[in-house]
Amino acid sequence: MVVKAIKDRLRSRFNASVAEIGYQELWQRAQLSAVSVSSERRGLQSLLEAMAREVEERYPSELVEVAIEFID
Repeated sequence: MVVKAIKDRLRSRFNASVAEIGYQELWQRAQLSAVSVSSERRGLQSLLEAMAREVEERYPSELVEVAIEFID
């Protein structure tokens, strides 16, 4: 229920693709990935940082780690 809420919120608020990519066999843990595409790295970085802040602020006790990666 928490995972679905996070995914739905990120999708609707930031217009990004969000998927559960790990730990699908466990009910007490999840790994999510959010993806967006842009021709401008600075704007994309701001968007991804805003997404991370959103999750950190709304679900602080559920969050373990946030990582941002760029593929050129």
